[in-house]
Amino acid sequence: MLVLVIALTGLPPTVGFQAKLFIFSGLWENYQAQTGQSIYLYALIAAAFTTAVALFYYLRIPFFMFFKTEETERSLTFSRYDQVLLVVFALAVVVLFFRADLLFGLLQ
Repeated sequence: MLVLVIALTGLPPTVGFQAKLFIFSGLWENYQAQTGQSIYLYALIAAAFTTAVALFYYLRIPFFMFFKTEETERSLTFSRYDQVLLVVFALAVVVLFFRADLLFGLLQ
């Protein structure tokens, strides 16, 4: 679950980082190519701001998972199916970071 939360924030080495990198670089290239239209710059600034806000909120989840202690001990159990599903999704997020061409091959 930690890997999936890190992917949502857009930190490397996850596919969320590549997605944000492609979006930010596309906005910057369009801003430079079309002089006089600052809508791309405003969109880039808004995206950077919302990324910072999302980083704050998404990184609170692992903080509470690992560093905060509770007064009462609760036991959380996952079924075998849930565990396998989490591992498959986490592996897909990390593998697509290193092999993004697999995803692009599906899109064409």
